[in-house]
Amino acid sequence: MIRYLRAVMPNRLLVLVLLSSAACVSPEQAPQAEPPASPQTPPARERAERNRPFISLEYDDYRVNGTGTVNGQAFLRTRGGEVKFGAGSVVHVVPVTSYSFEWYNREILGDEVLAERDARAEYFHWTVRADGFGEFLLEDLPPGEYFLACEVVWDVRGPSGRFHQAGGWAHARIKVREGRTTRAVLTR
Repeated sequence: MIRYLRAVMPNRLLVLVLLSSAACVSPEQAPQAEPPASPQTPPARERAERNRPFISLEYDDYRVNGTGTVNGQAFLRTRGGEVKFGAGSVVHVVPVTSYSFEWYNREILGDEVLAERDARAEYFHWTVRADGFGEFLLEDLPPGEYFLACEVVWDVRGPSGRFHQAGGWAHARIKVREGRTTRAVLTR
C-alpha cells in the first residue's frame, strides 16, 4: 500500500512525501535509542518568582503603531579582545516599565531565570533575528523608552578539552522618537 502525505511549507511550496507501508514499523518495533548525553548542557535552572505585577496603564503609550525605527548591532568582546557578534541571535525589545525593569535587572543584568512573563506582556515584547554580523532593524515602533537584549554565546574549549559556552547578554536602553531612526549598540 502506498500513501501520500501533503504538507504546505512556510514558503508555500507543496511537498509530497511518498510513504510505503513496507518501510513503516510500529512504535513497538522501532529501535529505542536514548538521547546522547551532553556533559556541556547545564542542568535546568529553577525559575525565580517575579515581584512586580503587570500594570496595564504603564503600557498605554505602546498600544499604537508608531513610525520609530531602531537599527543596531549586538556583540560582546572576549577577554582577549576578539569581537563575537550576535549572529543569528534573537534581539528582544520591550518598553521600559516597572514590570520590564524587574526582568532587565534580574534576568539580563543579574543572570536569574524568572518565572514566565504575564501573558498580557507578550503584545509588547517585540523580537527580531540579527544577521551574521549581529545587525538588526526594527520598524514602526511607538515612541518611548525600550530595553533591548540579545544573548551572544560561543563555544570555548576548556582545559579538559571539552567545550563550554561563554558570553552572555548584550543589552542597551534606548529612546525611540516618532519618525526618527535610533542607533542601538548592544554590548556590556
